[in-house]
Amino acid sequence: MTNFSCETCAGAGQDSCLTCAPAHLRVTDLAICLQQCPEGYFENTEEGTCVPCEPNCASCQERPDHCTACDHHLVLYGNKCLAACPDKTYETDDYRCAPCHSSCETCIGPAAKECVTCRSGYYELSGICYAACPATYYPDKKRRECRPCPSGCATCNSGGCLTCLPEYSLNRKNACIKAGTANCKPGEYWSGSACERCHTTCELCDGPAADSCLTCPGDKLLEASSCVAACSEGFYQDQGRTCTPCLHTCSQCVSRINCTVCQPPLLLQSGQCRATCARGYYSDLGTCSKCYLSCMTCAGPRRDQCVTCPRGWQLAGGECHPECPQGFFMSDFGCQKCHHYCRTCKGEGPLQCTSCPPHFMLDGGLCMECLGSQYYDPPTQLCKPCHASCRSCSGPGPFSCLSCTYPLHLDKLNTQCVPCCSKYATQDCCMCDTDTGECHNASPAGKRRISQPAPPDNLMPALGPYPYGEPTAAPLQGILITPGALSIATGLAVVLLLLVVVLVLVRSRPGGRRYSQYEKVPVYTSSAPSDDGDNESQTLFTNT
Repeated sequence: MTNFSCETCAGAGQDSCLTCAPAHLRVTDLAICLQQCPEGYFENTEEGTCVPCEPNCASCQERPDHCTACDHHLVLYGNKCLAACPDKTYETDDYRCAPCHSSCETCIGPAAKECVTCRSGYYELSGICYAACPATYYPDKKRRECRPCPSGCATCNSGGCLTCLPEYSLNRKNACIKAGTANCKPGEYWSGSACERCHTTCELCDGPAADSCLTCPGDKLLEASSCVAACSEGFYQDQGRTCTPCLHTCSQCVSRINCTVCQPPLLLQSGQCRATCARGYYSDLGTCSKCYLSCMTCAGPRRDQCVTCPRGWQLAGGECHPECPQGFFMSDFGCQKCHHYCRTCKGEGPLQCTSCPPHFMLDGGLCMECLGSQYYDPPTQLCKPCHASCRSCSGPGPFSCLSCTYPLHLDKLNTQCVPCCSKYATQDCCMCDTDTGECHNASPAGKRRISQPAPPDNLMPALGPYPYGEPTAAPLQGILITPGALSIATGLAVVLLLLVVVLVLVRSRPGGRRYSQYEKVPVYTSSAPSDDGDNESQTLFTNT
């Protein structure tokens, strides 16, 4: 059937176009002609073709690697489709990457208060990154956060207070206490006029409340100016007797570097909470799981869900390979899929094949399916003609026929094409159905039956058409003995033989009752009557 969208073609199908009719574009990897490029292709106006976008691109312009939209779950950044937005960007609602605020390293939005982590030299406080921490806070370089100074401090560092607020004084433990408290007993504070008792949970304090503790008794931990028996959720116990808050990205943790639950919408990866998963990981229900080992970045755990590959490796069909695998060829834009006619190829289209799928033969770069009167020969990878008796076949010789040339018929029991049996059956014929013309399964050729040999041809005229008299019905087609019938006949013969032997044994036995001490003697009779005229007077037995 002609495909009118093709101007020239390599076959009858609509996917074998070499050039297209006017006002049509040829889809290069599919070899079809369309009036406009489908989704995932861009129009090469110079050549009048539709070229596929690179892997993971849902649409592209001008070049295969100039993406304008991405496949599901991927994000667009710099006209490339990525598994996650890079640092200093965040993912928008339309799956694109937009820049963070200039102070942020990672973020969840464009505003200054939406930072997750800060750029080098900046410290986070309530989502904002500061170059210099506000008053009563100090920069923690390990946490990259602005941490609050203890109560009463004007300036401080990680070791404690450096200077104190007015009305406070610095003690030997680098804590700021209210002036006059030094004159009070342990467990008391200076109220301004007198020493007052601290709360019962505090060791040292600067006020009467439970959250005014400065230090705690030996069995308590100091947590946010309160003394507690164990750290609360969101805190962890540091090396001292203090409960330190988790990083601002964590809601639960066991140490500064080991978060267990993240603040939403952050993702947990190796004890850290991140806006996006690191390279080699993908987002999996709030956590980052590892990609398949050959992927550099991925969209899921399978080997065919790679998004980018390590340097020197090629992406083909979602998988990363050292070189283009079977069914792909190397182009200027990476591995592209061969035309589906080909098993391997050196370029796009149906005329660039270098090897073919099973049952196809390579002819000048084109993979051709075998004709109906041919079969595919795997050792030579060529199409070869069927036996002369076959119209179609599955292999060489007369016993691989699938259909037959006229007037032969297919004997399905041995896939051989034979004629209908004539008057005298032979090995190479079959009994044909008078209605359908097809071979019966119980045919001489199919079961290799033993048929009655026909008389020599030179005797046929002498015998005449009916050597045993005019037939009253259709002529006998031949007396056929099948293996089954022969077995039944043999069994019957054995049974009859046994019956004959039994009858002979029975008849050989003497009739009547046997009498002890007597034997049978011959009886002689004459035509004349006996003297006494009584047959009973004849001696039939004598003593022995």
